[in-house]
Amino acid sequence: MLSPDHLPAAAEWGDRLGIPQHAFLAALFAGNDDQMLIGRRGREAWWRLVRRRLGPTVA
Repeated sequence: MLSPDHLPAAAEWGDRLGIPQHAFLAALFAGNDDQMLIGRRGREAWWRLVRRRLGPTVA
């Protein structure tokens, strides 16, 4: 779960990657509830998806 304590870190990572905080959070969490948490997608597959969403800056 993303707590308010983690939001500054999300903003920092968005800045590092040159994307807005909301785009970083969407790349990281969009679909998590219906894919990862219920077992439709495994951990490795989830992180591959996140890396694709974040683009070529994250290899």
